[in-house]
Amino acid sequence: EEALALGADLVLANLTLQSGCETTDAENVRVFTKIARQKERAGLPLVGEVIPLIPLTETERLHRHIKEAIRIAWELGADLIKTYYTGPRFNEVVAGVPIPVFALGGAKFKNEADALALARNAFRAGAAGLVFGRNVIQARKPDRFIQQLKAAAAV
Repeated sequence: EEALALGADLVLANLTLQSGCETTDAENVRVFTKIARQKERAGLPLVGEVIPLIPLTETERLHRHIKEAIRIAWELGADLIKTYYTGPRFNEVVAGVPIPVFALGGAKFKNEADALALARNAFRAGAAGLVFGRNVIQARKPDRFIQQLKAAAAV
């Protein structure tokens, strides 16, 4: 209701699971569910942000976790998902929910070609879009980089 009063077009809420503490996880689910109920009353879409506490180097565990966690976020009321690109099997993540999934750019890539490769791969796997921050803002030529990201969506 506060977001609506401030003119927001959507609400974003993080859902952290497998924190290592069942009490914390239960509270995270409770809060996410409360926000989902509130967004229904306000008529705003909810972006479920799933950013696991798992090291990015643990690719199989990360993939499994994200696949499960975004399903839970959708079941609790998310209308869109924002999460990490999990690699070649990201299509399984996208296929696991009937709502749009957006891939995060994550940490700043050493070179723009790697960020563009992630974008192309995410789109090929079915991502509805990208959420890139620092990779755009810190690009040598942000306007040109945005155009390259748009082109990546067309592949």
